Amino acid sequence: GGSTRSEHEQLGMSLLPSDLSSKLHELRSVLRQSGDATVQINRLREQLAVSGPTSIGAQRLDHLYTRTINLASEEFNLTAACVRDLESLLRSVSSTKRGSGNNLSSVREHSGGVQSEGTAALSTGGSGAGSKVKKQRVAADSEEKKGPPSPMPGDFPDVNFSVSSGAASTEVLCGAVPPAQGYVYAPGTHVVARMSGPKVTPQQWLVAVVVRHVPAKSKYVLRDEGGTNKQHTITSKYVVPLPLAIPAQNAYNTRNTFQAGTPVFAMYPGGARFSRATVVTPPQGSDGRRSYVLNFNASELDSPAAQSVVCVPVGFVISVPSCLNE
Repeated sequence: GGSTRSEHEQLGMSLLPSDLSSKLHELRSVLRQSGDATVQINRLREQLAVSGPTSIGAQRLDHLYTRTINLASEEFNLTAACVRDLESLLRSVSSTKRGSGNNLSSVREHSGGVQSEGTAALSTGGSGAGSKVKKQRVAADSEEKKGPPSPMPGDFPDVNFSVSSGAASTEVLCGAVPPAQGYVYAPGTHVVARMSGPKVTPQQWLVAVVVRHVPAKSKYVLRDEGGTNKQHTITSKYVVPLPLAIPAQNAYNTRNTFQAGTPVFAMYPGGARFSRATVVTPPQGSDGRRSYVLNFNASELDSPAAQSVVCVPVGFVISVPSCLNE
């Protein structure tokens, strides 16, 4: 039970050097504070999405992001210090008599509460280049477990989405709900359009605003949202809408949300164009997260070094345009 586990952890802690024990306690405290700050950020972002931006809200959000960055730096430094101390301790324990094996087991049991994979990697011993590689693997595993960071302010265009619940959450263009065939996008609708020629690689699918529909030619006149305000006339099949609304926190369902494994078209954080991705995790009302976790096709990203698994808000994730599947 929980009490037995706590007793085991206390026993393991008592067998550690006081300096290492103190660092582990401090690391746990930092991790809890970081988690609490992330929850506060998600709640505040949700409130601002409903109520609209305010100066006080922006200041609070800026404070929380600054605090999260500082905590992340502190967590990194503490983790590195704990890894160094554990490595030294394990080397020392492994060189003693076999009878000291009980102490080593206790150290491993306790360290599993913070960095079980790191301890397992370091328990094989070694130093120099081999030890450095192991530390890099531990750091990579730790980053993977944290998951991608939440979107930062300014990562995406300033588009206001209404929030729908109840029956309205399954209406056309709420989240993933597709428009009917022949649906005409009204002036002012935000869309994603192919602004480049067919032979341009990568293709430039960018956010634009509908100026008017030209039914006789099956085209739309669009205004570029990239800061130039230029107008473009684009064939209808190369124009797809952004959602008009997003589901409320308690209104996510299989109709208005793309499920895990679904191919989608989305904007990469901080970028301008849409590209293919696959849903890793849909937004979840239970934990307040209003973003998809997506895995982008690395070959379509602007930078080969860019992180492929990232968070993208619901409003900037759409179905793959049918013309790309032709």
